Amino acid sequence: MKLQLLPLLELEEVNVVAAPTNYGGVTILNLGESAISTLSSKRNIEALLIDDVAAAELQQPSTASNAPHLTN
Repeated sequence: MKLQLLPLLELEEVNVVAAPTNYGGVTILNLGESAISTLSSKRNIEALLIDDVAAAELQQPSTASNAPHLTN
């Protein structure tokens, strides 16, 4: 995904970090400061802006305590 977006948004690879999440089709993109000024002139970009805490929660793997408990 990252490599597909770079030419489209006219960004350099060093300005974008992509991180997978536990959700299919959802990737977190962390944009460097210089990328933000470039993107401010772009239109039709859909994104959900989240803070660092929310991003970390999306990236955390499921834990045993969150898994459903099955009994026999």
